[in-house]
Amino acid sequence: MIRLVAVIALLVPCLRAQTPLFPLKDLKPGMRGIGRTVFSGDKVEDFQVEILGVLENVGPRQSLILGRLSGGPLNSTGVLQGMSGSPVYVDGKLIGAVSSAFSFAKEPIAGIRPIEEMLKAGESSTPVRASMSEKGEWRLPPRDVPRFGESGMIDIATPVSFGGFTRGTLDAFSSQLRALGLEPRQGIAAGGAVTARMGNPAALKPGSMISVQLLSGDMNIGADGTVTHIDGDRIYAFGHRFLSAGPTEMPFARSEVLALMPVLSTSFKISVARELMGVISEDRNAAVAGVLGRRARMIPLSIRVGRAGGAESYRMEMVNDRFVSPILLQMAVFSAIDATERMAGASTVTVRGEIRFASGAPPAVIDNIFAGDSGGPMQAALSGAIPLAYILQGGFESLRISGISLDVQSSNEKQQVQIEQVFAGRREAKPGDKVPVTVLMAGENGREISKTV
Repeated sequence: MIRLVAVIALLVPCLRAQTPLFPLKDLKPGMRGIGRTVFSGDKVEDFQVEILGVLENVGPRQSLILGRLSGGPLNSTGVLQGMSGSPVYVDGKLIGAVSSAFSFAKEPIAGIRPIEEMLKAGESSTPVRASMSEKGEWRLPPRDVPRFGESGMIDIATPVSFGGFTRGTLDAFSSQLRALGLEPRQGIAAGGAVTARMGNPAALKPGSMISVQLLSGDMNIGADGTVTHIDGDRIYAFGHRFLSAGPTEMPFARSEVLALMPVLSTSFKISVARELMGVISEDRNAAVAGVLGRRARMIPLSIRVGRAGGAESYRMEMVNDRFVSPILLQMAVFSAIDATERMAGASTVTVRGEIRFASGAPPAVIDNIFAGDSGGPMQAALSGAIPLAYILQGGFESLRISGISLDVQSSNEKQQVQIEQVFAGRREAKPGDKVPVTVLMAGENGREISKTV
């Protein structure tokens, strides 16, 4: 009997009724339809949509449907963060997904991404080989971020929940996260571990909430959105890009809404991720697309922070993505240090560890020390992130990462000296002679060190 249930669960995606699509060219102002989203728990509810018109050429070969939303709590909350991807139907046919809105709007007027553009995100493509710049920098494409007083229509920010991170970490990285269209939330979204077992694909339907899991374990990061369309085992969501990562491999879980938080600027859903459901394989401008029932290939990560009197250890798994993974590693290391060590004042931070490969190749060894009055924790966080970025973005397809381990040691002393003078033990020397050299160094509080080599 159990085997029969499992087989039926696998066949459910194939048995879904094909959703008819409404051609964009046939859409007229004044038409009315319904949208579907989750306002509480995992129950998909209807809301009403009045078509106001179609905005042509809002992007390269892109259009946007303008609609007025109503029903349920929308009259008091407006368009909610977390509604991105909510499907909209006219005459029972899918026209697209709620994807953009106005900040501080008095009415819930939203931009609806046409379904024809979203389906292109699922088309197979060959991954583009990325490379690092000469300066060793990596950056994701910035998103339009609303400033106070601006009233333009923008993509609905993706609410991102952080569990196990310090407040200082979110403060340090908030501007970078918001530039990517991500709205960091801590403490109001569940930070517990997502159930490792795969859920039943039948539990997801258009309008259901999902959470893309970037990091899981002692620290976790999840980004919330809504399912727009399911075609067999293919899933389309968000109605806009997530990180513009292109071909990627990010796990997603089913999510439940605990409450709605009305806010003057943009209201949002407070949600909690449940069991894993599949993998996001494409992150494109018009949507994210993925596959149900597949497990993502993750990178095991362990961080140990030692100090006088004890040590703290953290174990996690993070997505294996050439652009996202280095930033996740940087944030995790920074938070691990921030949790127990001071951020300002004299300090010395030592980072040792390795990046291991499944191919049996020798590991990439990390061995750095940073001393100063400020900036040590951030430099320590970069000492692992930059080598990881070079490996992932350097075109080394055969180097599949099997794990990362870092050991961080911190002290409240600035173990730093400055070379004052250098003396040679001999005035003359011939090729092959050994010449002793004495180095005089000065440290903090008048400390002097002499060393002969």
